[in-house]
Amino acid sequence: MSDCVCVCVCVCVCVVCFCAFPVAQQCREREKRDTKRGRQIHLTGMSQAELQQQLIVMKEALEKTLASREDMDRSVRDMFEKADLDGNGFIDREELERATREYMESIGVEPEAFTQKHFDENFANLDTNKDGLISVEEFRPFVEEFFKESIDYATTLLREISRE
Repeated sequence: MSDCVCVCVCVCVCVVCFCAFPVAQQCREREKRDTKRGRQIHLTGMSQAELQQQLIVMKEALEKTLASREDMDRSVRDMFEKADLDGNGFIDREELERATREYMESIGVEPEAFTQKHFDENFANLDTNKDGLISVEEFRPFVEEFFKESIDYATTLLREISRE
């Protein structure tokens, strides 16, 4: 397992990441390179059993949230409000970029991991009506997809852990 797994798990567990897809992709690519080189990197401070337990808890919580309309609405609203820095009910480009970079720094991901191109692509994907603002309705499909991707990724990691 590579050192990136820890970052990806943190992204999934915290579930407040607006840059999840490029960072997770970067981690998966780095993990593949590390595996090809035959490198095994130990996750500092976390045993395999602890990592496995964290992944199970996170996966179950995300599945429960996705299954409940009320829980999903609350999660979407909470994530949206964290990015809507001026509280006007919309996320503009500056707010999304600032929230993304601040979050990345808080979990120890270098800002270079999220290029301007990634940011522009994510903003364009989120701003479905192309008005330069992201509404909570536009944000919801992103959160749902992120939760589903996080569940899939946790499932993959759990399988890999059980093989070791």
